[in-house]
Amino acid sequence: MKAIYIAALGSLLALAAGAARAQGVDRVDTLPTAMQAQIGNTVEVHCDGPIALSYSPVSGSTKTLKCGDSVTIAGGRGDSYLVRTENGSSGYVEVKLLPTDPCAQTRYRSTQFRKQWVPKVGAMSKDQFWKFKNELYLQVTPDDVAVAYRCLNQAMDDEQTLGGMAGYANTVAFDLGGSGRSPDSPDASKRVMKFADSLDSQVVALALLDNASTAQTFAYAERHDGLLARYNALVDKHDNFIDFVNQRLQQLSSAAPPATPGDTSGWRAILDSTLQGLAAFTPPKHLVCGKSVEESQYGDPVQPGFIYLNANPGSSADCQEK
Repeated sequence: MKAIYIAALGSLLALAAGAARAQGVDRVDTLPTAMQAQIGNTVEVHCDGPIALSYSPVSGSTKTLKCGDSVTIAGGRGDSYLVRTENGSSGYVEVKLLPTDPCAQTRYRSTQFRKQWVPKVGAMSKDQFWKFKNELYLQVTPDDVAVAYRCLNQAMDDEQTLGGMAGYANTVAFDLGGSGRSPDSPDASKRVMKFADSLDSQVVALALLDNASTAQTFAYAERHDGLLARYNALVDKHDNFIDFVNQRLQQLSSAAPPATPGDTSGWRAILDSTLQGLAAFTPPKHLVCGKSVEESQYGDPVQPGFIYLNANPGSSADCQEK
């Protein structure tokens, strides 16, 4: 009996300890995207000058951090990260000291989306899949777009700093002219890896922006088609109503005696005038629109939100009455 009591007490203590640890950090999906993208990353503490860092140790021997120290981000709470230092101690650091790299955030968001649509490729028909994927990428936010553009600009700057494509082709890692430097030198290898990483970041950012652009065009086309169908349905209702009124007036006209010559005040004169008005009335027509939407013009491409401007007034999708 005593053994059972001790085992039960131990289980309760373990649960309490687990709950206490869980209360130390927020759920990852409740954190801002920039913080979510940092979880699990090992980064350097960024700060300017010899300032006192805001660090609250919770375990281990480290009581302070200094600029340039590497920490692994284990979680987040409010506006702070729970981090582990290189010697294994843990504590909280303000988020502003560990800014999220825009390409890391863009890569994280891209991975979130890919995990949702990749398994659907073989499980749906082509039309179902593209509808699902486009509706998925409608969840891309203006902040995602702005961060992706910052990543793209940063990666392009890195590419140019490393010499661009010409510099890559002529780098010592591919020097076939025999410069005497080893292609496997640490500097050359590091330069090539950084260049490849800059190109990969550009691909990731461009893919996210392109998918978001396609999704916006898809949504615009669906709204456009929906409004077109509703308008033409209203035209059909109007035409049916006019036909009904005209038929009834014609029946009344055939059954009523003709109006007295010169009399313009009687009900028969009003009926004749109404019939003449219906005959002269030009009814609304159905709209027929082009099937394609111009996708090449989205506004100023240097502005982060440009992909949200989908309509091109001069496109082949203009509607005409027929």
